[in-house]
Amino acid sequence: MSYSDLPEDWPERSLSEPDIARDVLDLCVTDADRHRGGVSVLLCGPGGRLRQPVFLDGVPADPDPSERRATMDWATHACQPLPDARDQRPGSLLLALVRAEGGVCDDDRFWHQVALDACAEAGVELLGTYVVTLGGVHTLPTARRAA
Repeated sequence: MSYSDLPEDWPERSLSEPDIARDVLDLCVTDADRHRGGVSVLLCGPGGRLRQPVFLDGVPADPDPSERRATMDWATHACQPLPDARDQRPGSLLLALVRAEGGVCDDDRFWHQVALDACAEAGVELLGTYVVTLGGVHTLPTARRAA
């Protein structure tokens, strides 16, 4: 699948569904973004519905751990409800590491761990971590919490 065959109701669907998440990332992350490289964060509501895609370019290919953490702290903060919001539950997010080519590597796994830690501390659900390249969208495996 790709963005060209997203179901009509995709804006109402949760990005916790990996097939939908991959297709939405394929839609949101442009070829120019993939050539430039960076990090894409899809800010979502508590149920996983997309609220706002954000692309951060200028992220070094091998940032220092504090830069990764600062990026994830910003993203988790953006998922917190406004003080006067009716729904006071934090949102959720989807993380995509964007580059022109390559498969999943150790650096991606490190980003994924930073995202897991930051989301857990902020009470934000990490819907998934993906690598987006010109060749496609690749999923990093995520362990589901026990109920």
